[in-house]
Formats: sequence, structure tokens, C-alpha cells
Amino acid sequence: MKAGDARAAVGLWDEIKRSYPDVVPIAEAVARRYGRQLLRQRDTAAAIGFHERVARLYPFSFSTESELARDALLRGDTAAAVGRLRKAVELSPHDANTLNLLEKLGASGKPLRFNPVGAYVLDPIEMGGFHREKRKVELSLTIADSAHRRVGRIRANDVEARLEEIVVGGDRLWVAATVDGNWLELRLRVRDDHVTGLWNHGWASKGELRVITCSLELEQ
Repeated sequence: MKAGDARAAVGLWDEIKRSYPDVVPIAEAVARRYGRQLLRQRDTAAAIGFHERVARLYPFSFSTESELARDALLRGDTAAAVGRLRKAVELSPHDANTLNLLEKLGASGKPLRFNPVGAYVLDPIEMGGFHREKRKVELSLTIADSAHRRVGRIRANDVEARLEEIVVGGDRLWVAATVDGNWLELRLRVRDDHVTGLWNHGWASKGELRVITCSLELEQ
């Protein structure tokens, strides 16, 4: 994996399992991280292969079920994604990430109450956690329409990243991107001209959000 050869990594995994069926050759968190790395490299097939092997190795992992739900969404299979998420909820009824993804899927089918295209400037946040010092981060966000799909970018201080996920529905907006090596997700709610929400960065850095200024059009 470090050499960028996912097929060789999968082949070695399968060879170990054939030779030593009872051996657990890799930690769950490491394997799932490799899967996310492949997704960032646009190697969806290899990422799904990793996640499927993790699910067989750790059949009671709610995290792996959530990863497979995201893979199903990438394939456009919403029904399979919902099934995986429901299984994840059975395994861990209070996992915030799984419940958030279920809420996201539910909202995506609702009529929009606002036009998300525009520019957003957010209150500064304090990002950090575990072994990383907290630091003040100024956030801004832009969303545009391009070729009948929404695209955008997020800026955190001097770092700018392409939005890898944009989900809208009803009065809700979710956006996410990889910032400083970790997944940064913003969950916004738009009520009239009042925008609030939550943010999450990596494992231990999260908090409330308030949008200072934005240029949005409310749907009639």
C-alpha cells in the first residue's frame, strides 16, 4: 500500500488468508484507512475490495458497515447503502457518524428550501485534539453549479481544498473535504437567512458552527 500498489496488497492479503485461515493479517482501522486512501486516489474498485475483506475479517464492526454503505453510494446503490447503515445501527445504535449518514440520505430526497450556490464565511473555529495543539482556523466556503452538478471549495486559513462531498435536501447542507490529512465535514441548517450547524475534523476535533455571511436564495 505504501508503494501505491493496491492490487499487490490485496493479493498478499488473500494469500495469507488461504495459507493461514485463522490469522488476522491486518488491524481493522489500518485496513479501513487504506480503503479511504484509495478512494482519495479515485481507485474505487480497490477501495471496495479492501472494505469487503475488512467486513469478512471483522463481521461485527459497525464502522466497516458504514464504509460499505459509502461504497454503495459511490456505485449509486442507495438501497444497499441504507441496508448497510441499518445493520451498522443494529451493531452500534448510538454511533453519531452512522446516524448522520442515515439523516443525510433521508434529507437528500426532500425538496430544497434554499439554493445552496453561493459563498459562505463562517465564525472561526478551534481545530485540534488528542496530540495536536488547538489552533484558530478561519473557514470560508464556495459552492457553484458546473455542468448540471454542484462543485465547490473550502478554505481553512491558508489551505484550500476541493469539496469531495456536497449533499443538500430540505433545509440541510452537508459538505466535506480532506484538510490536513483528515476528513473535515460541515453540517449546516438554513432557516430563512440564519445558518447554523456543526463541524467535525478527524476523530477528536468538532464543535458548533455559525455562518457570519452568506449569499443564498431561499426557494419559494
